[in-house]
Amino acid sequence: MKIDKSEKMQKMGDYFSALDRNGSGHLEKSEFLGMIRSQQGTPPWENNPDWTPESQLESRMKKRDLNGDGLLS
Repeated sequence: MKIDKSEKMQKMGDYFSALDRNGSGHLEKSEFLGMIRSQQGTPPWENNPDWTPESQLESRMKKRDLNGDGLLS
């Protein structure tokens, strides 16, 4: 069964809202870090000490925080 674009956007919006713990409409670094830490499976930092949730936070924020305000919207 193929998911159409509007359904995919709705699911992404639901996921974003679940991560936005304070309901601000933005993901703050602490909320985004919580998402990274909660990802399923073996934590990558157990196999690679250079991979930490904090290093991933900085890397992912640089890619996604397009306006540089420290928030994801």
